[in-house]
Amino acid sequence: MDKDKSYQKRFTAKDKMGNLHTVTIYDDEYMKIDNVFYAYKFRNLMHYGLTLNVMGDIKSVNGYEKVWGLQGYATSVNNPDTTISFIFCKDMYPLKSFSSMYEANQINGVYFAGRNPDDGYVDDFGYWRSYEWTDYFERIFNTRNKDVKMRMYMAMQVAK
Repeated sequence: MDKDKSYQKRFTAKDKMGNLHTVTIYDDEYMKIDNVFYAYKFRNLMHYGLTLNVMGDIKSVNGYEKVWGLQGYATSVNNPDTTISFIFCKDMYPLKSFSSMYEANQINGVYFAGRNPDDGYVDDFGYWRSYEWTDYFERIFNTRNKDVKMRMYMAMQVAK
């Protein structure tokens, strides 16, 4: 699959410690992080928007929120007892790094939410289609190409 480029996305991601990882999303069920295969599911979209400090009170600027990344859970194929929570998003440099949803929510302007049921499109046959997780890839990775040139950020936490 790697040689044929039959995957959906491949990108390089930096973690909290500054280490680089290669992530390949093959389909709606499987992905690989540094040669370890995982069965995964996306759960939330990560949104990031402009915030203003008004007299010590942080205010969000409506209309400027953007889909910034994806959050989900994955289980190792070789070791089903290992489950991780992950976040793949655009790098937020120079903002502080994070390793969990809780830490990311502490950053002004960041919040997580599921897919909006009103997000969708009318297909060629006149039927309403709701967006799938992969329909957000273009906004998050800023490309339609399978190989993403932009360096992403990756947060990962092992379930205990």
